[in-house]
Amino acid sequence: MLKIGLTGGIGVGKTTVAKIFESYGIPVFYSDLESKALLLDTQMKTVVTSIFGSKSYTSQGLNRSYIAQQLFNDHSKRSALEQVVYPKVRSRFELWAQAQNTPYVINESALIFEKELQTYFDKIILVKAPVDLRIQRVIDRDQCTEKEVKARMALQSDSIQTEKLSDFVINNDEFSNLNQMCLNIHLNLTKNINNS
Repeated sequence: MLKIGLTGGIGVGKTTVAKIFESYGIPVFYSDLESKALLLDTQMKTVVTSIFGSKSYTSQGLNRSYIAQQLFNDHSKRSALEQVVYPKVRSRFELWAQAQNTPYVINESALIFEKELQTYFDKIILVKAPVDLRIQRVIDRDQCTEKEVKARMALQSDSIQTEKLSDFVINNDEFSNLNQMCLNIHLNLTKNINNS
């Protein structure tokens, strides 16, 4: 079974691409959702509170806006959280992948290149989109400001650099036939597996 990394910057449409692959019967592991779920774990709450302080959780759960502000403004806090969360997410992905029975599985993760995890995967699919479109998508989705989106984008790698390291590139703009691009990659992956 191949392990495929699906990555790209904020607002490129990784989830949309992932849903298309799921329609082909390919299981997708969503690293971001797994990270968020981890932060609600009792043991992790202690770790998060020790890093970010008592305002980290409210009676409704994780104080997302407070944590997000801390993450984007304090590199040391972001690094401390990542050192705890990322190994746990990778372990969960491994256990999850072992339980699948398909030619390949996909791990959707925004920070594969930033965390130098590309060698962990057999192939990488990079999703990209024009910056203006990405910003508008995130503003519409998250109800945030352009400044906040640009701050999040600044933490991610330049797609020009990551394209060279990717096996497949999907350009998800308004004119792309996204379904066809995904199908071509799916057929390529299954063909290579069948021929190996």
